[in-house]
Amino acid sequence: MNPRSNRRIQDLKGRRALVTGASRGLGRHIALSLAGRGATVALSARDRSRLEGVRRTILRAGGKAIVCPADALSSAQVERAVETAVRRLGGLDILVNNAGGAERFAGLTELNESDWSAAYDLNVLSILRFTRAALPALRRSRSGRIINIASVSGLEPGRFNPHYSTAKAAAIHLSKVLANELAPMRITVNTVCPGPLRTDAWERNLADQAVRRRLPLSVCRKRVEQEEAAKVPLGRVGECSDVTGLVDWLAGDSAAWTTGSCLRIDGGKLRSIG
Repeated sequence: MNPRSNRRIQDLKGRRALVTGASRGLGRHIALSLAGRGATVALSARDRSRLEGVRRTILRAGGKAIVCPADALSSAQVERAVETAVRRLGGLDILVNNAGGAERFAGLTELNESDWSAAYDLNVLSILRFTRAALPALRRSRSGRIINIASVSGLEPGRFNPHYSTAKAAAIHLSKVLANELAPMRITVNTVCPGPLRTDAWERNLADQAVRRRLPLSVCRKRVEQEEAAKVPLGRVGECSDVTGLVDWLAGDSAAWTTGSCLRIDGGKLRSIG
């Protein structure tokens, strides 16, 4: 590795980040990538044991991380987790609101009101809870960054899981509101909208689809991946590593004049120019 690339990899050295939903999937990869670029990372999710596993991985790679477990649906737990992160890190510069997902995979006629409420709570209100709790520390930072992870389905919904896609659309809107409100404080707020990714949620969705289609899981996986890849001009389902570079960039100095943006990273799946 040459010195120039080493400096680039360490471009977040000294920054303090909190990543929600960091125990698995995209959140885990984001945390590993930020730590690899020199940031000290506070890991938050419900499962402490999984968080400890992520922390050990970061430490083995020479990075720095702490664990701050919290249920994103609990304001009290969120406030305690953020307070712990700020105290132990000595401040906070970057908040990545990655917690989200769908507790139930279903179509419009199968969903009840509680499913819609749960999706909104997890994908929208969790952003609000962590942002409110982190705001005093972010205001003290010279490089305050909030990065919200939504989904391309919030921009162009499909025919399944409408509660999830609607909640992600609301998360995109909330991000723009926050960007407008926090710009005078020099805190940037941006949204990342990934397309289909291979994550834990992807696997759970495949299991649900296998039951619905009455297919063995291996057959269903191959069929669904072919169907999804056919929708993507670049011809494949995404990996978490396809997204982390964009998050790293938004967290750094090169994105200092970028705020209120909704950035798609979906292999070209969304074909409109908006």
